[in-house]
Amino acid sequence: MSDRHPTVKDVITAHEVVKQKSEVRTEGFRSSQQRALEKIQEIIETAKHEEDIYISAAVYLKKLIDKHPFNDGNKRTAIMITERFLEENNEQLKPHKIHNTEELYDTVKWELPSMNIEETAHWLKTGEVSDDNSN
Repeated sequence: MSDRHPTVKDVITAHEVVKQKSEVRTEGFRSSQQRALEKIQEIIETAKHEEDIYISAAVYLKKLIDKHPFNDGNKRTAIMITERFLEENNEQLKPHKIHNTEELYDTVKWELPSMNIEETAHWLKTGEVSDDNSN
């Protein structure tokens, strides 16, 4: 199966939408534009090499936040790209007990940093945070 992955342009476009829909404190790239674009491309290539769709989605979510290509709006951009990636591949983001975008954002902000890629993939697929933190 050939999964549909975002392009660098898709990520930039998603970030533009985030900027328009929310208050972005500082615009632009965190490092040079060239380095930011390279970071985004590296994330896409990493995700493309994963065989599990939810592992790929977890790579997008975690790495777009961790690599921080933009000055602001990285979490919101990562959420948007992850949701779109899953939708375009006929899957769904299934966050547990989350009723709106702000709750999703808060969960990503506070819980995601302690989760590894596999735990993040499990959360994206099932909507449940794994109790097994021994990974």
